[in-house]
Amino acid sequence: MKPTPQMNTVDMISVDDATGDAILHLVVEGPWNDVPERIEWLRTRLNVYSAFVTTGQLAAAEKYRGRRAKILVHCEVQPPSQCLLALTSMRQYLIALSIAFGVTVGRDLKTEVELPEPS
Repeated sequence: MKPTPQMNTVDMISVDDATGDAILHLVVEGPWNDVPERIEWLRTRLNVYSAFVTTGQLAAAEKYRGRRAKILVHCEVQPPSQCLLALTSMRQYLIALSIAFGVTVGRDLKTEVELPEPS
C-alpha cells in the first residue's frame, strides 16, 4: 500500500458513552490480499495513532482531556490468523503505552474479536 495523505491522520474520534473512553477509530477497508504489506500499513497507522495520544494531541481537545484512550481497528473483512497474531503484538505495545486496543470485523462495530494470547 502506498503512503497517502491519510496515513498521518486519525480517521475518527468519539467518546464511548458506557466507559467514557476516547475512541480513536482506524478503518481497514478491503481484503487482506498482501498480508505483509497490510501488516506494515497497519503498524504505520498505529504508530501515528499512538503518537497522537502520547504527544498530547488528543488531550489538547477539552472533550477528550482526562479520558482513557482506546484505539479501535474496524476491519471490513476478517483478518487472517497471521494478521491476528500481528494485532496481538501491536496490542501489547499499545498497552505498554497505556492505550487500550480492540478490533472489530464487519458491520458490527461494537463487538470486539478475540485476539490470540501472546506466546
